[in-house]
Amino acid sequence: MTNVNEKRYPNISEAVAFRIAFAPMAYTYGDVGWDEIDRYVCERCGLTEQYADFLAPKSTFKKEFAILDTYHYGVSANIRKELIEYFDVTEDDFRPCRNKTGDIVFYQITPCHTMLPLKSVNRTRALKPCKKCGSIQYREKEYKNENGYPYSYITQEVLDDLHDLNVTYEKYEMYLPYYVISRRVYDFLIERYPRMNFEPIFLSQK
Repeated sequence: MTNVNEKRYPNISEAVAFRIAFAPMAYTYGDVGWDEIDRYVCERCGLTEQYADFLAPKSTFKKEFAILDTYHYGVSANIRKELIEYFDVTEDDFRPCRNKTGDIVFYQITPCHTMLPLKSVNRTRALKPCKKCGSIQYREKEYKNENGYPYSYITQEVLDDLHDLNVTYEKYEMYLPYYVISRRVYDFLIERYPRMNFEPIFLSQK
C-alpha cells in the first residue's frame, strides 16, 4: 500500500530523517484561553513558554496523531508506548494532554534531544535578536519538489548526532522548532499509519 508521503515525494526512499507534519488539528476547549497553557517570557518579541498541560476533550483527537492548536504535535497512548518500547525514546519525550477532569487523553511530543544547528545547509537566516530578552527567531525559505511539497537537508555531522526523536536548535515562526524523527522511527510508524504526514530530510552533498 502506497503511503501519503510516497505519493508526494517520489525520491522519499533517499531521505535520512523526517520532520513531523501531522494533520488533522486537535482543538482545546472553547472556553480555555491560550494563557491557561502558555505564558509570555517576553511580551516585546512574543516569546512564550508552556507551563501547563494541553487541555482538550478526548473527542477532539480524531486519529492516533494530531497537530495541537498550540502548534505542537501529539500522539495516542498506544504510539507513545510503542516508541518507548522499541526506540531510544523515554517518558521524558512526552507530556500529557488532559481533559478538564485531569484524565490523560493524549500525549504531546516534547523531545529532550536538541539537534545541532541546521542553518548552514538550509536556506535559513537569523533575525535580529530581541532588544529586551536577546532571543532569536529564524526564517527559512523552503525547498520544494516538483509536486510543490517542502523538504530540507541535513549534514553528516548533524545526522551522526541525531536521536530517534529530536527538536531543532533553531526556533522559527512563533519561536517554535521543528520536530524530527529518525529514518527507523519513520519506517516503523508509516507502516502502521500510512496517512501520517512527514516532510523528508535529505543528506547534504555540499
